[in-house]
Amino acid sequence: MSGKRLTGGRSVRLFNSKKKQIFRENEIQCSELRNQISALMSRAELLAPDRISVPPSGPCINPTFLDTDGTRTRED
Repeated sequence: MSGKRLTGGRSVRLFNSKKKQIFRENEIQCSELRNQISALMSRAELLAPDRISVPPSGPCINPTFLDTDGTRTRED
């Protein structure tokens, strides 16, 4: 915001609308990242099926993956 106090109905509605817009943009980005991770994991399974264990899907993306031998790898 540009330093204005959020008073009055219009300002609050504008703030809530912006919050919803940002939340929706984050949902879209998260979905796109999940799709990219899924595609990369599928490709990794094809390249090294005995070394890759697909992490469980969920609302959060965990950058740590477990190989089938139990070791942890992390993509940074």
